[in-house]
Amino acid sequence: MQKPRRIDYYPDDFLAGVAGKLTPVDMATYWMICTLQYSQGDTIDDDPTWISRLFADTHWWTIRASIDRLVIAGKVVREGSKIGVKRAARELQDARRRLASSVQNGRKGGRPSTESDTSEKQPVIFPKTLPSPSPSPNIKPPTPLQGEVPDFGFALSPDDQMTNGGQKPNTPPSAKASTEHPAFAEFWKAYPSRSPHTNPRKPAAVQFGKAVKAGTDPTTISTGARNYALAVVNNHTDPQFIPMASTWLSQNRWEEHQQPPVPMRRDDGMC
Repeated sequence: MQKPRRIDYYPDDFLAGVAGKLTPVDMATYWMICTLQYSQGDTIDDDPTWISRLFADTHWWTIRASIDRLVIAGKVVREGSKIGVKRAARELQDARRRLASSVQNGRKGGRPSTESDTSEKQPVIFPKTLPSPSPSPNIKPPTPLQGEVPDFGFALSPDDQMTNGGQKPNTPPSAKASTEHPAFAEFWKAYPSRSPHTNPRKPAAVQFGKAVKAGTDPTTISTGARNYALAVVNNHTDPQFIPMASTWLSQNRWEEHQQPPVPMRRDDGMC
């Protein structure tokens, strides 16, 4: 599939689609999704950790919540593991049509098509893991203090804070991997944040294991958590009123959220 080098941009359409409707965070996320979709020539992975690395000092949960809000508002479409913007897809299709027409005109004696016009341009692939800088000789890297928490520029819940000498907030300790059910990580990723309030992980993992042992499909639980998170975003629920995950699981609350919440008014926006 050829990647167009130029995409038409309509600033008035963009302003009409987002002005007064999106927060600065959601507008930045929306624009980044559009840009990545144009760059890769297709829908992109629904991977908030990857997208968050393209911003400075941004936690992956901020992008996760922003994408969920954009999906509910109809600005972004989620299909399986992919997300994209309808308007961006149409502009890509129109650009490919113009490119094909230019190639055909060149063959008929019109403007000659050069190799640069017709060759497929490879998309820029943004790495999902960033290389670690090589330490300079004779300089010893600083050793993080036990329990030291870096300043991300926003509040982190105790569960998300870095512990054990600088472990990444979204990477569970290896000790948890041996006690948690393999599907628990997917549930934990989907469940809405209670930050700045506590939401201990270990009791939630225990309740999750009990539910699965009792015969509940782990996918059913994670689907309920994902739909509940959308309802939290849709209803602007204050974090203090979001139950701890262990409580939510012990009360079988996933049974109440097997269907996605009713979205707000939808329109596909303008890129």
